[in-house]
Amino acid sequence: YTYLRPRHGADFGPQICINDDLKDYCRSHNMTLVGYSVLLQGAYTREDRDVPAQFAGPDADARLAALKAVAAEVGGTLNQVIIAWMRQSDPPVLPIIAGSKPEQLSENIAALDITLTDDQMKRLDTAGNPDIKQAWLR
Repeated sequence: YTYLRPRHGADFGPQICINDDLKDYCRSHNMTLVGYSVLLQGAYTREDRDVPAQFAGPDADARLAALKAVAAEVGGTLNQVIIAWMRQSDPPVLPIIAGSKPEQLSENIAALDITLTDDQMKRLDTAGNPDIKQAWLR
């Protein structure tokens, strides 16, 4: 699970993506989701990493633009805003984070200091093509 939405029909092998049905179920049962690969192995911030093909396209471009705008507003990194967005989402998502360097872990932990406004959450949630829905992958 990550901020970018997978393209319709994207293949993730045996992995299951979080979708609207799963979110609704968790919301109605007061459950928190656990997300992994939330930062796409550095694709949001590293120039040597492309956004994975399963996410690339016009929807991703629009969502990245919204993400960059909100990051500039809060004075945080893209990774920090993604983590804050997940934590404040409904239902909340507990992101599993990691880093290969101490500064990466420090950056991710600093996301706990970021609180997004209702307006920022709405802009992040609604960015991109409204017709694109997360595919139900099994």
